[in-house]
Amino acid sequence: MSLFDDLGDTMQDALDATHGERVRVEPQAPAGLRGRPIAGAVEREPVEIIGRFRSRPVTAELEGNREGSKFQSMTRIAGNATTMRISPGEAAKLGYALTSADTVVLLDRPGQPRFGIARVGARDGGELSLELTTETAAATVSP
Repeated sequence: MSLFDDLGDTMQDALDATHGERVRVEPQAPAGLRGRPIAGAVEREPVEIIGRFRSRPVTAELEGNREGSKFQSMTRIAGNATTMRISPGEAAKLGYALTSADTVVLLDRPGQPRFGIARVGARDGGELSLELTTETAAATVSP
């Protein structure tokens, strides 16, 4: 391991210690046809790790061609950009690759919703960047 790698590990540990919080990653079976779980889905265990959660408001204008009389005014969409960063050391504790079907629970924030992972991206240095969405009530699939 090089001096640069050691410095990077120390920096990640400092970020986790200062801005990190406990989260539980709960693996979910990916949905197949009609929302039913895929048969023989990978069995993975829930794992508690430290992640850096961020939620910030985002406002964007609706883009595209507006023709006719139905779009006489400007339309803006407001929402939240919700992300989580996971350091390489914490990602190694998982023991498996995250998928877009998995769920993240913030353990130190009671009353917060569960978050579904919308996208998993790897950053330089092995850090994971997760785009999260607020989960709604679990869908019930009848046989």
